[in-house]
Amino acid sequence: MRILLIEDEKEISYLYTEILTGGGYQVISAFDGDEGIKIAQLGDWDVLLLDIMLPNKDGIEILKELNFLGLTDKKKVVILSNIENSEVLKQSENLGALKYVIKSEIKPQELLEIVTAL
Repeated sequence: MRILLIEDEKEISYLYTEILTGGGYQVISAFDGDEGIKIAQLGDWDVLLLDIMLPNKDGIEILKELNFLGLTDKKKVVILSNIENSEVLKQSENLGALKYVIKSEIKPQELLEIVTAL
């Protein structure tokens, strides 16, 4: 399974990538919204792990654009954020996100379990 990880905090991105690749997944990383959209348009991913607060475009904007382009059809989206806002949660669910994970509330290893359960 190929994972597209859009996360601007490089330390977190590297940590998640290490854990996920150790679990047998291929990980492609982007560090801002524009880069994430460009990589997503290549379509070479199965799961999108998407932060909300990103430079250039936020996660909700990215999800809207990917949905409009039909790039989330038959793909799985998980929001990874530290924003505990019910409106953002509702928006992400309405845009097709399967899970909304608060990064500060999980151990990095738990992300592997979440992805594996998809």
